[in-house]
Amino acid sequence: MVEVPARDKITHYFAGLQVKAATVSPLHGEAEIHVRTATLTSAPTTSVVRLAWRKEISAFDGECLLMPAADIP
Repeated sequence: MVEVPARDKITHYFAGLQVKAATVSPLHGEAEIHVRTATLTSAPTTSVVRLAWRKEISAFDGECLLMPAADIP
């Protein structure tokens, strides 16, 4: 897990991003990412970004999943 602060240029407010990544399985074409709630900050200004690493092209997928941390049970 990586935590990244992001600052809005207009309002100057900060938001927190918790970044998680997983390698896509060539067998199923899916990546499974686990979130430990013990280390999750569920503040309303925090979101979790999930990235899929595509081993066959040695790059992250062009899409990601962004979810507010407060929405994770």
